[in-house]
Amino acid sequence: MHKIRPNPFFNTDREEPVNQAKGNNLDVTAANSIKSSNLTNSQKKLNTQNSLNLSNSPDSSNSQKTNKLSNRKKKKRKRPLIIILDILIIGCLLGAAYFFFEPKLRSKRQIKIEQSAVAEVEAALEAITADNAEDADTENEQETPSITITVNPNANKVPGEGYEDFGHGESIEVDDPILDEYGNVVINFIGTLKIPKIDLITPIADNDSLIALRYGAGHTPESATIGKPGRALIFGHWFDEYGRVFNRLNEIEVGDKFTIDLLETKTRYHFKVHEMLDIEDSQLYEYLFEREPEVKSEVVLVSCKVENNMWWSPSGRYLAYGKLIKSEKLGPLIKDPIEQLTE
Repeated sequence: MHKIRPNPFFNTDREEPVNQAKGNNLDVTAANSIKSSNLTNSQKKLNTQNSLNLSNSPDSSNSQKTNKLSNRKKKKRKRPLIIILDILIIGCLLGAAYFFFEPKLRSKRQIKIEQSAVAEVEAALEAITADNAEDADTENEQETPSITITVNPNANKVPGEGYEDFGHGESIEVDDPILDEYGNVVINFIGTLKIPKIDLITPIADNDSLIALRYGAGHTPESATIGKPGRALIFGHWFDEYGRVFNRLNEIEVGDKFTIDLLETKTRYHFKVHEMLDIEDSQLYEYLFEREPEVKSEVVLVSCKVENNMWWSPSGRYLAYGKLIKSEKLGPLIKDPIEQLTE
């Protein structure tokens, strides 16, 4: 009778059968992985040992030193270039800031002085009354009141400013300005110019020097006296700021009126534009000095002709001829205008 033997492919706990071939394959794979890991570790140790040997060798140390020196030299070479580039960049930024902000700051300083002069002249004119005009005329016959302002001759220069050569290209020799004890120039403002058409009120200096024209209009001393027979000339800059001094002179038309108030004569002079011209630079001398006045007493307002705000390249001149049509006394000064303002 045959005995029942246990199946070798089943365990005693009645578990599922085990695939013997599969188990054998797993054993072989595990063995191979162990071998490969051992080889990798041994290879790493060998590479580490080789690198240590190379680093400890004299040739490798020399090459490392050479590399370090070359890197240092490259850095030293780059440093001056970087510093120069940084300086150039900073300089460009500062230059751009200067060219952007300087005209605005200069204009503010000029306008402040101009408005101060207008305010002082207006205050002095308001102090004139008409009650005792005849008495005051005899008492103050020798007086020449004016408003004086001291300025730095080198401050607030107008770009492109220069003395008029009347289109002849001749070099003009001009005497140096007279300085006070503090090195400043004294500007005498003799009155105000008002042109309602262009909303202008600006002070008039007793000369047309470069310094005086930075802060308003200026009367040419060699021309006729304002309000007297002949042709009086008043020059003014074309400024960048809209409406400042003669910036809008080209908008004046024949028939427009303007007034000039003078402290010296205590008189307001009324003028009516009878001719408005746009001329070339070369024609300026002819129109101002060679052409005879068409009227008994006139004032000519003169300014540069600037197109597209290119002040550095004026292309001509604007001339506004004003005929004297009326004058009226403002009355005598109650007291000296400068004393009136300081009290």
